Amino acid sequence: MRIILAIFTDRFEVYGSLRPFFEQYPQYTELKDKIDYAMSRKKLPFEHSDFKLQRMNVRRSLNGAQHRDMCTFPTLNV
Repeated sequence: MRIILAIFTDRFEVYGSLRPFFEQYPQYTELKDKIDYAMSRKKLPFEHSDFKLQRMNVRRSLNGAQHRDMCTFPTLNV
C-alpha cells in the first residue's frame, strides 16, 4: 500500500492519493502536472516552497497489528 505524505513546516498530512490533496488545497492544482510527473514517472518527491510531497510504501496487517508489521517512518528532514 502506498500513501502520499504532505510535509509542511508545522505539520504533516497523509493521503491515499493525490486527488484528496488537490481537493484540500485547490491553489496547488496548477502544479498538478509537475507533481504527477515527478512522483509518478520519476519516482521522486516533489518539493515546493510551502510543502514537500513524498510517496511512501507502507505495510498493513490483515490479522491484527503486530510490532513487526507496523508502519515505521524514516526520519524526516524538514
